[in-house]
Amino acid sequence: MSEKTNQSSAGKRSGEWTAGLYSGAGILILLAITIGINMIAGGSSIRKDFTEDRIFTLSEGTRNILDKLDTPVTIRFYATKDQENMPPVFRSFAQRVEDMLSEYDKYGGKNLKVEKYDPEPLSDAEDLAKLDGIEPQNVDLFDKIYLGISVRMLDETASIPFLSLNRENLLEYDISRMISQVATPEKPKVGVISSLPVFGSQMNPMMMQMGQQSQPKWVVIRQLEQLFEVEELDSAIEEIPEDLDVLMLIHPKELGDATLYAIDQYVLGGGKLIAMVDPAANVDQSGANPQNPMQSMMQNRSNLEKLFSAWGLEFSNQVVADRRYSTQIRGRNGMPEERPGILTIDSTAMSDTDILTADIDSALFVWAGAFEGEPVEGLNKSDLIFSSGENQLVDAMMAQMGGENILKEFTADEKKYVLACRLDGTFPTAFPDGKPAGEEEPGDGEDGGNDGDAASHLKTSTGKPAVLLVGDVDYIYDQYAFRMMNFFNQQIAQPQNGNSSFFFSMVEQMSGDENLIAIRGRATLSRPFTKFRELRLAAQKKVEDEQQRIQDELAKAQEEINRLQSLKQEGSQDLALSPEQRETLREFRKKEFEANQKLKDIQKKLNRDTEAVQRNWQIVQIVLVPLAVAVLGIVVATFKRINTAAK
Repeated sequence: MSEKTNQSSAGKRSGEWTAGLYSGAGILILLAITIGINMIAGGSSIRKDFTEDRIFTLSEGTRNILDKLDTPVTIRFYATKDQENMPPVFRSFAQRVEDMLSEYDKYGGKNLKVEKYDPEPLSDAEDLAKLDGIEPQNVDLFDKIYLGISVRMLDETASIPFLSLNRENLLEYDISRMISQVATPEKPKVGVISSLPVFGSQMNPMMMQMGQQSQPKWVVIRQLEQLFEVEELDSAIEEIPEDLDVLMLIHPKELGDATLYAIDQYVLGGGKLIAMVDPAANVDQSGANPQNPMQSMMQNRSNLEKLFSAWGLEFSNQVVADRRYSTQIRGRNGMPEERPGILTIDSTAMSDTDILTADIDSALFVWAGAFEGEPVEGLNKSDLIFSSGENQLVDAMMAQMGGENILKEFTADEKKYVLACRLDGTFPTAFPDGKPAGEEEPGDGEDGGNDGDAASHLKTSTGKPAVLLVGDVDYIYDQYAFRMMNFFNQQIAQPQNGNSSFFFSMVEQMSGDENLIAIRGRATLSRPFTKFRELRLAAQKKVEDEQQRIQDELAKAQEEINRLQSLKQEGSQDLALSPEQRETLREFRKKEFEANQKLKDIQKKLNRDTEAVQRNWQIVQIVLVPLAVAVLGIVVATFKRINTAAK
């Protein structure tokens, strides 16, 4: 009996070990299969993007641009490969850029070639980088790194001198824009209609004698003329030129029906329109009257009511006052004053998915209006800039008089107002009955109609029109968009916020390939762990004290070198030093060299430590965590079998 019991117990133990062996073997086989699948997939052209934001998939707009290429285009990617000099954050960024370029290479076919270069010092690759306009950046006192892209077609070249981590979510747009730019090298043509002197104004001698001076072109117009072919159009124009790539309206006051009809038909014909209207344009002084200061406040309003109404929108004649984005200015007696009608907007009030606003961190709007309502069927509306919700609409004249009265009776309506938006889709006409009456040309039919015009009248849009609407015009005026500086008797305009960037992005996008408008901002690929960031800061803190000590030694050595070099032998007119002084100078130069070497070694050690921390965390996530789960599974399965066998 005892012998049978022992045999039974031994059999159970043997079965348990066999089951455990099978479980372990099964895990190893599963691991081998997983590795094999990854190796096969890595060498295969079949790819599937399972990421949440499909960050590894080119957008439809980019694929359309690549499909249209009929001439070979070369993309050159310059990235420093030196592991010691290239900081880990840029090294991983460069790898992500390479991954994206591989997608371009895949979709580009025979007309797109991707080349990769490591511009080492004094190499042919470095000369080629300089030729393409790629600029290195310093990472320490000695070393420079390259990380740029150029796109070339025949004799046309476009480049990004150094890729910015802050624009990673716009990388696809930037590359596709350069491809489109070299493929169509002619300058796009922009037509401008404005009731403001954006092109400058010349005063007649009599007005100049009265103290008035001529006005120069606005800075944005001068810069626009450097990038585009710009044509000033009359505000009473009755036919928009067909060769315009973009039509821009800046404060279009009291446009006649004939001009509105021309704009309507331009959009319906697939045109691109940028319209900037304003309920209270501070820069509009056309109605200024010294005898009646209030007069200009009542005549500085612009609207495109007839067009907006046809599209399902309404532009408020009131001003958006927002307490969250209220701007503090110098008021009476030099005291600071809150002006809720002057909005200092940050990125929280801008779309983070649209190309136009994804890279702007601030904007200044002065007495801006709101676009309300829902677009008609067939039209799509995308909000670009909006208020916070801690706001209300106030009378335009009250907003211009000051902020005190507004704040006294301020009641937030908790509704976000749209300050800038995009419209695309199918546009209906604002003139369903055709060309406005009384606008026919001489020689029309007996009934006053024009059969030719009736035949060409568009009731719905064709092609792919797009409209950008902004509820402020002051934002592009010199005073609000730029900081003017005098440099060797030349006026230099330095952007003081994101206003000009937003303006030029609109023109650039609307004047380029229509597929650029469809390219979305990509989700940022870099998603660093908070813990990793803390560890990196801790590692950096360890070397800060040593760096400071060496910097102090270096400064003392440099001071002594400067002092010795300024000495002269008594009675000598040259800069010769005594033998003792020369020996001392050599010692200090040696110390200077050693200090610089230590600083360089510290920087490289920090890079290595940072990379080691990152690598260890990757090992933990990729290997140890799954292994721990597997071991836990084996342990749980073993205990279950033991318990089952015991019963």
